[in-house]
Amino acid sequence: MVSFVNRYSYLFTSAVAMLVAWVVGARFGGVWPAVTVGGVGVGLAVAQRMLRGGSSDVVSWRGVQEEIGQGQPTLLYLFSDNCGACLASRPIVDSIERELAVKLDVLRVNVSDDVGQEVRERYGIRMVPTVILLDREGVEQYRTEGRLPRKQAIAELVTGL
Repeated sequence: MVSFVNRYSYLFTSAVAMLVAWVVGARFGGVWPAVTVGGVGVGLAVAQRMLRGGSSDVVSWRGVQEEIGQGQPTLLYLFSDNCGACLASRPIVDSIERELAVKLDVLRVNVSDDVGQEVRERYGIRMVPTVILLDREGVEQYRTEGRLPRKQAIAELVTGL
């Protein structure tokens, strides 16, 4: 249940925001409820489109294994397009990838894709976003589930590998 709520947190938040917009608009009467709900709906849709994570970097479990076995540490990032925390963590993961591009490979996997479901089962992931740091041999060194990754902790671990 927690995984379901976490995965669709953006949709739940959007529904609450639109309900609040309706209540506020209803206080003014007339067309204002429809105007406020429409404005909030358009704003939320634009925000999600701008922050959307996209599809996975790989299309199969074999692709995941090949990416992990390339001799560099790998940051495995599992996300969902409908998860508010995932949308918030994407810029952090992008920043880690830019700063540590020489020392680290980043592999993004959308849990809505078929490969995402398989990766989720194989690594025992219950919540998104999930960030797993794997060393050169594919051994897990760091994991965080359902919250934002700690950029400093990841950078320290990568320099130590």
